Amino acid sequence: MITINEVNTVKLVLPWFILWGCISLLIGYLWRKFVAERTLKAAEKRAKEIIQEAESLALSKKREIDLEAKE
Repeated sequence: MITINEVNTVKLVLPWFILWGCISLLIGYLWRKFVAERTLKAAEKRAKEIIQEAESLALSKKREIDLEAKE
């Protein structure tokens, strides 16, 4: 049988349990968002590096072909 003391304990513990659950969800969401943004920035930076590398390689090949054509 449930006593009044047990009911009072549940009334005190349940709101704290819900509050900590909400706080944990919020922290988890914000952490995931932070990690995702950091990963995305790193991928964008790498993509720009690849594009710049390809452009410089294409430019050097073009110059090489132009020099061969002049000879």
